[in-house]
Amino acid sequence: MPSKADVKAWKAQLVAQAEQQILKLTDSDRFKQYLRTCLDTLTFDLILVKLDQKQEFLIHEKLCTPL
Repeated sequence: MPSKADVKAWKAQLVAQAEQQILKLTDSDRFKQYLRTCLDTLTFDLILVKLDQKQEFLIHEKLCTPL
């Protein structure tokens, strides 16, 4: 059975390896492109929501305005 010090060192090694892999992943060009795509998609979705809200407002204004 491993000692507490061995387990602690093993855990520290796993954490260090995970940190290195995460940094490697998040620094890659593919990940940056993925984030740009997500941002573009979110921006486009927000534009569509704003346009839809504007359209609903204009329809409501037209229906509620007396002739």
